Amino acid sequence: MSVSDIVSPTYVPLVVQSFFDHDRAINYDGHTKPLLSIQVTELVDGVFIGCSMNHAVADGTTFCHFINTLSEIFQAQGDNIKISRPPVLERWCPEGNNGPLLTLPFSHQDEFITRLETPHVLERIFHFSAESIAKLKKKANVESNTTEISSFQALSAFVWLSLTKARRFPCETLVNCLNMVSVGLLGN
Repeated sequence: MSVSDIVSPTYVPLVVQSFFDHDRAINYDGHTKPLLSIQVTELVDGVFIGCSMNHAVADGTTFCHFINTLSEIFQAQGDNIKISRPPVLERWCPEGNNGPLLTLPFSHQDEFITRLETPHVLERIFHFSAESIAKLKKKANVESNTTEISSFQALSAFVWLSLTKARRFPCETLVNCLNMVSVGLLGN
């Protein structure tokens, strides 16, 4: 299998699910499966890195931060490793009180977990060429009368606008994608 076999089809091939160790896993599976799994699948002309994290450990923002931090570590030269946004590892709990120990009134997981068989959903991978991103960036900067908008910001804005249009929100609906939690506080 080649990189082209994965990114060329209109829809994501089902084999891609096997590149993620936690495919179809739920939070409770953290009792028996790893909380973090990184699987490298070697392809004919490249590699696919599938990274899965149990949602009980981290949310989406934290997951992205984790990937960016790994990137910083791997790009560092020699022993000069600097993480731009180190995590806050201190947990807060009221002094002298770790809270009550809760016991669930169940003897087996089947009593409180229902694993749903979801219908097959078609997934897509969108590829934006360097040329199309440059056009988006130029358009965004011209429309905003600035030169400060980055390629990432232009693409993010384009995707955000496309999502809100696709959801057919009424024009007066206020939508946002602000982080509701302080940037330094990671995890769940």
